[in-house]
Amino acid sequence: MLTEREIELMEHALGLPHAWDTHGYHYKRHGKQYIKSYRNYFQTQVGDENYNVWCKLLQNNMANSWINTNNGECYPYFEVSKHGVETLEKLRGYIIKWV
Repeated sequence: MLTEREIELMEHALGLPHAWDTHGYHYKRHGKQYIKSYRNYFQTQVGDENYNVWCKLLQNNMANSWINTNNGECYPYFEVSKHGVETLEKLRGYIIKWV
């Protein structure tokens, strides 16, 4: 089971809070709620509380990760995995569409 904080971070990575506030990014059709995702990433730093949450999501197959480097600095990025998207859809009762 996902915590509310895990769900919030996953939805933020997918851009869903913005989608609920933007006309045309959410709609109902045939009794089903759809929401459009325009991204799938979250950048954080090692040691940050969000980093620890994402590491837990990664361990539970809810996320994928990669590292970007810039001028010798490492920046961890996370994305919601396919399994994570499916889990969110079941928990929240919406279908995520991709822009």
